[in-house]
Amino acid sequence: RANVQLSAPILSRFDLFFVVLDECDDVADYNVAKHIVDVHRCDEAVVDPPFTQDQMLRYIRFARTLNPQITEESRRVLIDCYRKLRQGDTMGRSRTA
Repeated sequence: RANVQLSAPILSRFDLFFVVLDECDDVADYNVAKHIVDVHRCDEAVVDPPFTQDQMLRYIRFARTLNPQITEESRRVLIDCYRKLRQGDTMGRSRTA
């Protein structure tokens, strides 16, 4: 459960960090291993996607038509937060919010 200890120069190269907890659970571990083996054996019964391929293609076509815009105020806030974050890196401060 301990975080990986990385030096500040290495940490500064990443924008986001996600802590993943690897809890030992015999039942969950068995189910994950069984699923992986079944998928690699091409067992169609274990793969039940929630959407059809046609639905996914239609969604992707729709998503490509969107053109999200960011407001000038939001742009300034993001730039300022990033600048402060980078200043903290040069002073050896933690990157956690």
